[in-house]
Amino acid sequence: MFVTSILLFYLFITVKCNNISIEPSKNDVELLGDYYENDIAYQNGEDVKLKSVKYGKGMGMDIILKNGFLEVEMDLKNCMGKSIFCYNSTDKMDLLTDMCFSGFCGFKVEGFNGRKDDGTYNENYKRVKTMDNYDYSRRFISINCRSTSIVRMQYWKTIFCGGNYGIMDDYSCAPKTDKNNKIHIYVIEISSQCPVKILSTFLLQIIQTFYF
Repeated sequence: MFVTSILLFYLFITVKCNNISIEPSKNDVELLGDYYENDIAYQNGEDVKLKSVKYGKGMGMDIILKNGFLEVEMDLKNCMGKSIFCYNSTDKMDLLTDMCFSGFCGFKVEGFNGRKDDGTYNENYKRVKTMDNYDYSRRFISINCRSTSIVRMQYWKTIFCGGNYGIMDDYSCAPKTDKNNKIHIYVIEISSQCPVKILSTFLLQIIQTFYF
């Protein structure tokens, strides 16, 4: 743990002092992944995997988007529960900013297993809801989506899930990064049965934030 802490401190100082993005070695990725395994996110190879918030709201993180794009991988076919995070953006879209706060837009995916609020089961309730709050049936998703779907956050609309009947689209915002492609992510809720991964990303630090 001491060695890992020194490594984390060194990487943080390198970015802050030299003002450059960094490409971690394989060993760095493994060590940092172990360090963050009990936090809201951890390095998973070339990507960052988000996790549930254990100690209530107030946890965020700084990440570097290696290719400049905020791309999210999710499994729409098997998603159960709700996963939401917020990211820096200058776009103003009520539906997405309302789930977050000023200067941020939200990403959301939520899966339902067919169980209604009264405890009864209905096949029509086996659905998945995304950012625009539109419900997609599990059957539609099984036909149109791969096992995992990649969504790129960009201005106004994003598209995903190519299939036999075309593609799905959804509301989206363009991410706001600094000149080194650094962006702040605020994790609200991540279901263990609806995992979310941010692709081609390096995790810089997890920090306390107080927006709520």
